[in-house]
Amino acid sequence: MIAVSQTGGPETVLCGELELPFALIGFVTDYANEVVPGDPTPVSTLIELMGTSSSVFAEVLSVAVNRLAAGRPAPGGTMFRLEQG
Repeated sequence: MIAVSQTGGPETVLCGELELPFALIGFVTDYANEVVPGDPTPVSTLIELMGTSSSVFAEVLSVAVNRLAAGRPAPGGTMFRLEQG
């Protein structure tokens, strides 16, 4: 799966450097608008999809909070540090 985000990358790096656990929730409203020239996704479709995002977000957040309450999550990756001397 490929995800395009305007801000997801920098937060990933910064949170990793600060050892802050975080999660990025993305909601797909359009796979690639006008990937076929002249065939854009109608604005009404985009508005409808974005309108459903709040209920989806609430459900994901509810599950995440319950899992976090059960215990601290394990680190999701590896952090390499380069020490300057």
